[in-house]
Amino acid sequence: MEIIFTESTGLYFYSALLQANAAIIALVGLYTTFRIQSAYSNIESIKNYFLAGNQNIRDFGIEFEEKTYAEKRSYLYDMEFTNLERKQLKRWFDNLTLINTLKRGIIVPTILLAVALISDSFFLFYSTSLHQHCPNIEITWAMVNLSYEIILVIVISFKVIKLIYVKSTSD
Repeated sequence: MEIIFTESTGLYFYSALLQANAAIIALVGLYTTFRIQSAYSNIESIKNYFLAGNQNIRDFGIEFEEKTYAEKRSYLYDMEFTNLERKQLKRWFDNLTLINTLKRGIIVPTILLAVALISDSFFLFYSTSLHQHCPNIEITWAMVNLSYEIILVIVISFKVIKLIYVKSTSD
């Protein structure tokens, strides 16, 4: 059987995969961090609205902040508020929902990328030994790894597109 890989091919191959995965991690992390910070900023402006109001409004804001996520939902619809207060509390709750959605949405891409990074690092480290002693395993694993990377990019693309269209509540 003719050997397709040279000794340095594995080094270049796994190095390129590691760099691509690192770039994907950076982009997904940057986007998610920006969206989460934006949501927290919206929450802070809503808190300031409540703190700047009269004593009743301040009490609503303080009471709302101390509740759990599930309690906030029921508090939002069970209590009597003016339309403006209810709108502000709903924006607060919607921003919390956005933050939770973003945090949950990056779990699968993070796990998939971590597996890819570990695998690529392992085979980058041992690529010379594999080339010398087990060229069939080297090429087989390269094809398996390439298939995994293609699936990884597709799954992450769908997850990121889903995160991009998560409703923002900055209005």
